Amino acid sequence: MQVTLTFEPNTIQAAHILERILEILGGNLAKDDPEPMAPSSSAMGEELALRLRGRTEQMVRFAVEHGGQVWNDELAAVLGFSGHPAKTAAILGEVTVQLRNVGVGTGRQRGGDADAPWYQKLRSDGRTLLRIRPDVLGVFQGAVAAKQ
Repeated sequence: MQVTLTFEPNTIQAAHILERILEILGGNLAKDDPEPMAPSSSAMGEELALRLRGRTEQMVRFAVEHGGQVWNDELAAVLGFSGHPAKTAAILGEVTVQLRNVGVGTGRQRGGDADAPWYQKLRSDGRTLLRIRPDVLGVFQGAVAAKQ
């Protein structure tokens, strides 16, 4: 009997699979070796670029253009939600899922310690400023560069 398994791992999964294979085959990744380097922001950005479509891509571009700090009402206007800034939550949620899929911590891991959320909401004068974590902004910049 022959069994064939086919799947398409993302960059993070592929790195872990390769590490495990090398360990099993007696490669140079011994247990006492330091952890392998995490994928770069540009590599994760390239993978994220493949996943972005429509409004998620618009949101990422807008965030990069504004240096990782955007007013939610301005983001809403760019996304076509003028007068309804609360509707950006759905797009932010979609981006959260895509970031998780490429291996970026989003502050919502189950079990163990959760890392910092990928953006902060800061209220000021009745408006909300979204401030994106610097490492996530680097991933966004890689995604925008890959889309060009």
